[in-house]
Amino acid sequence: MDSPARVLVVDDDVRYGEWLRHHLDVLCPHTSVSLLNRSEFELWCTTFSGRDCHLVLLAATFGSSPDDPQSQGLSLLRRLRAQPVTPGVIALAEDGNELTAVRALHLGALDYQPKRLLTPERLNNAVRLGLRRVERRVTRRLASLANHSRDQARQARAAQLAAATPEALAGDSDAAPGAALAAGPGAAADASPAADASPAADASPAADASPAGDAARANGEAAANAAPAAAAASGAGAAADAAAPADSGSAEVLQGPGVAALLAGADAQLIPGYTLRLKIGESEKAVVYLAASARRGYNVALKVSKSLRDEAAGRQFLEREYTAIMAVRSPLVVEIYDYGVSGGFEYLAMEYLPRGDLKARIQRGLSERQAMHFVAKIAAALQVVHAAGLVHRDLKPPNVMLREND
Repeated sequence: MDSPARVLVVDDDVRYGEWLRHHLDVLCPHTSVSLLNRSEFELWCTTFSGRDCHLVLLAATFGSSPDDPQSQGLSLLRRLRAQPVTPGVIALAEDGNELTAVRALHLGALDYQPKRLLTPERLNNAVRLGLRRVERRVTRRLASLANHSRDQARQARAAQLAAATPEALAGDSDAAPGAALAAGPGAAADASPAADASPAADASPAADASPAGDAARANGEAAANAAPAAAAASGAGAAADAAAPADSGSAEVLQGPGVAALLAGADAQLIPGYTLRLKIGESEKAVVYLAASARRGYNVALKVSKSLRDEAAGRQFLEREYTAIMAVRSPLVVEIYDYGVSGGFEYLAMEYLPRGDLKARIQRGLSERQAMHFVAKIAAALQVVHAAGLVHRDLKPPNVMLREND
């Protein structure tokens, strides 16, 4: 999720509720957990906005049958189901049977656990699977909204074209091809920061230290730094694998809705909290953008997957990369800021390095002494990665990024 998960525990048994909260704090340390009794929860149901929490652990009586009037749990599930937006619910049944379990699932519960059989392990599995299903639900909703917005934009454009005069349409037809050709490569080359961001002759490199070799194509994942006092660099700096700093024509300036070419219909606000500025690289699996982070107030390198997240495939490739890089705590490893899924697309925000990569630096010429200096720094960076039990698998000059500070 883009933000820490919010979980609500509902139980009249204060001691049991605190037991649940304690284990949730241990199992999911980044999760915000609140505790309400059932009366407070009934009031909460009338006021919540849909963003108040992601998951509810509902401990209640479920009766002896689906039609049991004493089934508080089923009654509360029906009440939640009537709301326009509902959180995910895990039912913790104080009694009940197979019939009430089936009815609870039909009423929208993500899981049904007999309270007397609940263990920390079962709680952990239920919560993690529940949050994953909630995330998928949000992703589908965002994708639906995005499709709706694109449809509206197409309809508006069609209406504008239909209202245009024949003379205007003819003029547009004659002028469009030449204008597109002139504005495309030229504008990208002029605006690319890589065109004039070549490093100084003694700039220190950072060896790309991402273990996710299958993802380290043209977007240079994590980098182990060769600068003595600096953090490692991401290959998503001024250039990606396929785009060295000198190749400024590879950058694509984003100037409004619909210009993120590899994500059809995406605009500069594709990922919440980030404004896409420039496409600085791409691989078979992902596109790397220079993006402004609203929370941090400065530019980051934002890698966005080209394909929708495939839940059936298990851990996704950007998720694997994020997990691997975060496992290495060292100033020699790239700083990762954020990982999430938006509109079905994975994204990974990391450090942006405008100085470019070692490939471009080699093209400008290196002395033997400088070359040996770079080799020594790269080896030191890889030593950090290997000590963490990771293997890079894609070490090459385009994946060795340069820093400004030496």
